[in-house]
Amino acid sequence: DFGARPAGAALVFGNERRGVSKAFLERADGSFFLPMCGFTQSFNISVAAAMSLWAAIASGHFPEGSLPSEAKARLMARWLLRDVKAAKPILRAAGIEVDEF
Repeated sequence: DFGARPAGAALVFGNERRGVSKAFLERADGSFFLPMCGFTQSFNISVAAAMSLWAAIASGHFPEGSLPSEAKARLMARWLLRDVKAAKPILRAAGIEVDEF
């Protein structure tokens, strides 16, 4: 339940065998688990993170889109320049000068 949380939250994931450290558990406000059914014995960490983040957003306690538009554009531009081969034309088509980054 994310309702009683302050402005932010941290989701900490442990490994399959040992979970999270005792120190984390002692300082945590709460804990949760992801129920599994069928023949599933464990979730890949990326699947577990995606399911958990979806549940957090779906709870309605974390506003979507709280990053200002200008910050979103700069973050997207940095990502494009780093990871996409055709980033410069994409940014120019969106009216963003590449020299700014």
